[in-house]
Order: sequence, then structure tokens, then C-alpha cells
Amino acid sequence: MEIKDFGDIKRITAQKMREGNGVYFWSASVINKNDKTLSRFVRDISAVANAEGGIIVVGIKSYRGRANSIEYIKNDVSINWLVNEIQSRISRRIKDLQINIISEIEGQLLVIKIPEFNNSPHMCDDGRYYYWNGKKAMVMDETRVRYMYKATSSPELEFVGLYGTNGVPIMKDGIIERLSFYPKLIVQNRGGQVEKDYKVELTIPAELHDTNFHPLQTNLVRHEGGNMVFSIPGRNPLFQDEISAPFEIKLVVTADSFEVFEQSDLQIRIYYSKGVHTHSIGICDTLRYNGRKLCSNDFFPKQSLDGFNNVKQKLL
Repeated sequence: MEIKDFGDIKRITAQKMREGNGVYFWSASVINKNDKTLSRFVRDISAVANAEGGIIVVGIKSYRGRANSIEYIKNDVSINWLVNEIQSRISRRIKDLQINIISEIEGQLLVIKIPEFNNSPHMCDDGRYYYWNGKKAMVMDETRVRYMYKATSSPELEFVGLYGTNGVPIMKDGIIERLSFYPKLIVQNRGGQVEKDYKVELTIPAELHDTNFHPLQTNLVRHEGGNMVFSIPGRNPLFQDEISAPFEIKLVVTADSFEVFEQSDLQIRIYYSKGVHTHSIGICDTLRYNGRKLCSNDFFPKQSLDGFNNVKQKLL
């Protein structure tokens, strides 16, 4: 569920949305700058993180498990202050914690996102571990804590980035006829165990794909609208902290396909034993020509552009 602005908040309360499946509505009273209230608030945050995360909206009062009304936070809260309060009061920081403040004249609301894989378990500054059960934080027993620590000793595959992102041009009469890119996708195992079985799924615009590039074409599995989807299995185990480049991509840009290049994304999904990670990369922002961002003018003669600009100046 995406909550980006106050319009989303109003829709949630108008529709009386039900809590559950990792969505929580908390009253504004759970947060202020009183130390006792803050400790209880951080305890509840860590409990949600230990219970596979979710989205917490602070500033919506619930009634019988449904969003009922908006209740603004009257204190002036900053993201940096709140992140520091949360992370400094628990042991093992919450990984990829996101906090968004929605400000209105009447006050503020908070949207807190805690990912499922967040480096749990987390211990509060009172020396205890909590998990979220229903509508309150419960103390974990030793058996549950031991199990969670054991579960963290597992693979953790992540997309690191692309390398080889500079284009190779084919010139004709001094201008670029087509530009080919051969980026390699980099995956790393940042977990504590070997990952023996994984695959990477790649979605790219069909107009940019070269069907004669067999290393990628042989892994085509389906078409989705104007996109082509490729599935590439990991051929070797990936050890702790090991980096792998499982396959090479080829993208071809011409004057006719530049608009697709400029507006499209690469969609990357990594499937492995612990779950699925999804990433989206702006193609135009990532791939470069001579170390700079590609533009449509690169596909036209400079002389023609100068002539066009001269005519334009005369008309003005």
C-alpha cells in the first residue's frame, strides 16, 4: 500500500480501511517528546520490526480494527530527530527504515515503513525483545529470540548495480546511426550463508532489445505489453559477500527508439531462498555516451542543428 500525501490519508479514513496484513493505524498520542512516551513508541516500533515489518500511520485513530478519524500530531517532529531516537534506543538498527511526514495546517502525520527483511531481531534499551501481537507489543521468550537469530544466518541477495554502462556507437556520415550498450548486472550475497539456488528476472522494452544477441535471447520467457521478460538462473553457488555478474545485457538505441530509451525503466527481480527483491532503474539516467547523458541531438548532424538554430534566430 502506498501512502504519499494527505489525499491518501483522507481516502483511508473515508473508506474505513481495516488494519491487518502489515498495516497499522496508531493514534497521535503515541508520540511526543516525553521520554517515557518515546521509549514506549520505540518499543512498539521494534515489535513491528520483529514481526516482519509493515506500514504504520501515526495520526489515524482506529475503532474496532478500522480507520476511524484523523488525529494530528501537535508537536513539531523532524525525520532526522525521529530516526535517531528510534535507532539509538535499539540494538541492531532497523535496516531500510523509512519515515515520511505529511504536514497540514492542523499538525502532522507520520508514515513509517519497515521492510520485512530489516535486520531483526531488535533489542530495546530495556534489555528485552518484543514482537507485535494484535494491537500491542509482547515480550519474546528466549526460544523465539534464539530462533530469530538463527534465521538471520541466511543468504541475503541484493542487486548492487550495473557496470559497463558506456555506449558503443556505430557512425554513418559523421553521426550516430545506432548506439549499443552492454551493461552487466551485479548481484551480491550479503548474508551469512551460501545461496545455492537463485535466479534473476529482467524486464526491458522490446524496442531496445537486439533479438540477435543470443546470450540474452535464449533466456526469453514471455512478453508483457511492450516489454520482454528474461529469466536467468544462477549457475553457481553464491558465497558470503561474493559478487556475481550472472549475465550481460544488450540494449540498442536509435533516433526512432530514443523516446522509449528516455522514458523507460529496467525492471529487475531477484528470486532466492529467502524471498524476492525488486528494483527499478531509469535507463536514460544509468546508461551513458562518452561519460554523459545521451540526448536526442546525438542522432542528428551538427550542421543541420546549427542551420535550424540560425533560421530560428532570424524568425525571432
